[in-house]
Amino acid sequence: MRKEILGTIVLLPLAATLIQHPSPNFLERFDVDSGQEVTPTILVLHYTAQPLWRVQEIFAKTDVPTPVSAHYTIDADGHVYQHVLEEKAARHAGVSYWQGLEGPDATQKKINFHSIGIEHVNLGYRVNSRQPQGIVVKGSDKEWYPYDARQIEATIALCKKILQRNKKILPRNVVAHSDIAPRRKNDPGPLFPWKKLAEHGIGVWPDSSKLYPLRCLSRTVFNDEAKRTEWLIKHLHIWGYRLPDADVTQEDIIRAFQMHYRPTLIDGKADKETVARLQALLCEHCLINKKCSCLLTA
Repeated sequence: MRKEILGTIVLLPLAATLIQHPSPNFLERFDVDSGQEVTPTILVLHYTAQPLWRVQEIFAKTDVPTPVSAHYTIDADGHVYQHVLEEKAARHAGVSYWQGLEGPDATQKKINFHSIGIEHVNLGYRVNSRQPQGIVVKGSDKEWYPYDARQIEATIALCKKILQRNKKILPRNVVAHSDIAPRRKNDPGPLFPWKKLAEHGIGVWPDSSKLYPLRCLSRTVFNDEAKRTEWLIKHLHIWGYRLPDADVTQEDIIRAFQMHYRPTLIDGKADKETVARLQALLCEHCLINKKCSCLLTA
């Protein structure tokens, strides 16, 4: 049965349904530092933590201190809502950092200008006893909510089209909101199926079959907890994450990585498996002449 939906309905490939629901909250894609127009280089995936009607209400508000929007929202049933054209900058990332891209202060949310944002209608995690029970993930005190299969199929279809249109978005730059804003954000959470998306060519997943010996990761480093933590933080920064500071701890950054690439245990600890997964990503995507780039900046 087809539900009644306001807006213009257009059929997308792979049976996804695109519904126009424009938001006035967008900006021109312009980098004030370079003084140039920019094209997207990052794809950021979110959850809404709100029902669809509330998201649409929030995206329509302009008389608030911080107007927000996203390019798309995907409902649990697979319907896709477009709020902002991809050539414009939606206001979805907030204060964030990725691979050196950061505004000079908190008011310049620079990643918005360089990214495309997709929201998923999902409450995230249980916040009170009136909500249904979620799924407990090791290392977390939250009960997380899974994603509907129809929603994920729509995500795959939409992301493929976005990546076809935006060739500058590299696979390693398909990220979670929690990747670019550790501690401040948890979305799309540890139950988001990143591995499945990577199998469809969207983003990346650690492949331990593609490893090279790294001089910076000796057996001594790997087996010593303090040295392992130091290596992990340094190389998470090489991958794209911010460095720890007064607002974000080492544990926050490690947990963000784990939620994306090792979601079965998200305790924020620099254990050997977390290090091995980052090593696999670096070896496949970041080495220069089979050497870690940290040797070039030491």
